[in-house]
Amino acid sequence: MTEQKIRYFPAPILEKFMKEVFIELNVPPEDAEICADILIQSDLRGIESHGCQRLKMYYDRIVQGIQSPTTKLTIKKETATTARIDAGHGMGHVAAYRAMELAIKKANEFGIGAISVGNSTHFGQCFFTKDIKDDEWHRIIVTNYGIFIDGQNYTGSCPLPIGSTVALTTNNKPLWIGMTHAESEAGSTIHHPFNGTIDEVRIYNKAIY
Repeated sequence: MTEQKIRYFPAPILEKFMKEVFIELNVPPEDAEICADILIQSDLRGIESHGCQRLKMYYDRIVQGIQSPTTKLTIKKETATTARIDAGHGMGHVAAYRAMELAIKKANEFGIGAISVGNSTHFGQCFFTKDIKDDEWHRIIVTNYGIFIDGQNYTGSCPLPIGSTVALTTNNKPLWIGMTHAESEAGSTIHHPFNGTIDEVRIYNKAIY
C-alpha cells in the first residue's frame, strides 16, 4: 500500500486558492471572498468537517447545476425587526452572511433582528466572525441540525427533518411538542426532550410568515 504524505499549507494560501476556485466557477469576487473566508475560519476554529475540504462538494454542485454561483437574494416579506429571504439556490455562505448583516442592522436600530432564509444551500459552519460584537449581541441560528448560540450547538444533532424541539409529521403519525424521537438500530425509541419552558403553542394548518 502506498504511504500517503500529508502536506501543510499556510491558511492565507488555502484561502486565496479557494477564492480563485470560486471565481473560476463564476462566483462574483466579493461573494467568493465571503465563501473562502468562512471555510478557512472553520478550519482555524478546529471545525475541519466544514472547512476547506468542503470545496470539492461546492465545486461539484455548481458544475452539476445543483446550486447557482450567483446569489440573488429576494426579500419576500419584511418588518422592522424581521425578514424572510429567498436565496434562489445560490451560495449558502453568502445568503447566511447577508442575512446576518441585515439582522445586525435591524438589531442596532430596534434591539432585535430575526431573519429566515429559504431556497438556500449548504452554508458551512454556524459561525460568522465579521462585524459581530460579542459583548453586545448574540448570534442565534436555528437549523434542522440544532440551535446554535454564538457558534455553539446547544441542542445536538436532531434525527428529524423539522426543528430540534418540535417535529411535525403526517400520515396519522404522532405530533410531538417539546420532544423529538427516533428509532435506534436496535428498534427502540430514543427521545430527545427540550430542556426549557414552552410558554405558548399554536398549531396552524398552513404556513405562517
